[in-house]
Amino acid sequence: MDHPAPKAAPKYRWITRLAGGFLVLLWLGFCAFLVLAGYQIRYQIPVLSNSLPTPTAGPVPTPHILVHAPPDINSTVFEDFSSNQREWGAAVPGSKVEVVDGKLILQSNTSGYYAIATNGQPLLVLNGGKYCVQADFTVDHLANAMYGLVFGFDRATGTFYLFDIQSETATFSLLKHTPQKWEQLLPLSNSGGALLPYPQANTLSIYFDQGAMELFINGHLVGSFWDKEPFQFGGYGAYLETTSLRLVVDNFFAYSDYK
Repeated sequence: MDHPAPKAAPKYRWITRLAGGFLVLLWLGFCAFLVLAGYQIRYQIPVLSNSLPTPTAGPVPTPHILVHAPPDINSTVFEDFSSNQREWGAAVPGSKVEVVDGKLILQSNTSGYYAIATNGQPLLVLNGGKYCVQADFTVDHLANAMYGLVFGFDRATGTFYLFDIQSETATFSLLKHTPQKWEQLLPLSNSGGALLPYPQANTLSIYFDQGAMELFINGHLVGSFWDKEPFQFGGYGAYLETTSLRLVVDNFFAYSDYK
């Protein structure tokens, strides 16, 4: 009777054993990972990293144009309009104020009425003594209109100073406003080349010292005035006289308490 030929015993080679051992190690590692992950999730164990940076407060940017620098630049406060946390809004009826894409946009919605934007959370509480305020101003198109920097503003009384410019004619003036009248402190004057042409932005700076005022355009002193009955209020903002264009403001700086 014929019997089937016996099968040869399998031959185990060293590479087969090595591969099998590697697979076992992978399986054990995977099981350990699952156990550890489940334990961390259950007990909310944080995963620490030594590569995380230490949080630090960001410095206040140095103004690109600085007049009458304070003794300590760290006392300078800055508004870049990255948000509206300082609550910029309309200071007079008919004004429309928006903070968009890092800019303050101001326009008048009422024909024949000017617009003013101020903030509800001031950069500094200016006490009417010594201070400086500056910002960058431009418009969305060239037009025969005045716009500029408001300072010494008091919402309750409606009083303020206005340092305004006109890009088209390269002129500026200084006015004082009360509810009863406008008073022209410095008449409309040529900027002497200090004003940059549209569409470039112009930096307006006002230095105030107990009623003595100095006006700067792009770092150039263009006028000065002493008011013997100065406003003692510290509000500030932006002004636009017409509905025909929009004012774009950026980089508001304020600093005070000079030595």
